[in-house]
Amino acid sequence: MDSTDTRTVDVDGNVGHSSGQSTTNANNVKEKRKRKEVSHVWKHFVKIKKEGEEPQAECKHCGSRFMAHSHKHGTSSLNKHIRNCKILNQMKGHDGFFCHKS
Repeated sequence: MDSTDTRTVDVDGNVGHSSGQSTTNANNVKEKRKRKEVSHVWKHFVKIKKEGEEPQAECKHCGSRFMAHSHKHGTSSLNKHIRNCKILNQMKGHDGFFCHKS
């Protein structure tokens, strides 16, 4: 631990560092923290993780798949797909907002 890290202990006895890299539980086993998906694109995609493969994102509307490793790929391609998804655009009204058809 370098001088810029600060140790924290939560109510479950997990020891962490302010750098956000990992936590250490009561058995001194390092665990990576799971971050919340903050981008709006995740309203339109499902993250798919398979053993031994990089994670992918699947469009909830048309089923298209994209690489979705958070450190390598980002969300730019997912944003572009949302703008160009044919199924999603068919569901939108003329003003660009969703409309309910009866």
